Amino acid sequence: MIRIAPGGGKNGKAKYELRSQRVSLSVGEGLEQVKLLLKNLHVSQKLLHVEQLELQPTGSNRKVVTLDLELVVFGLTRKSQPL
Repeated sequence: MIRIAPGGGKNGKAKYELRSQRVSLSVGEGLEQVKLLLKNLHVSQKLLHVEQLELQPTGSNRKVVTLDLELVVFGLTRKSQPL
């Protein structure tokens, strides 16, 4: 977790925290379905960082592809009160 620099609140403390979540996906589908998944990730309005992407044909007829994808998804959340 990364804390945003001061300058947010009246007391100089940030009101938000930048959070990150690692996501791993492995998909075996037709190429059109994999392209649709990637398009949906692109238009999701999320800040994503691709750490690894591997795409290869599989199956006996090679019409199926396997996508292995490792992402980091970022988002701002309101800073929680200390316990």
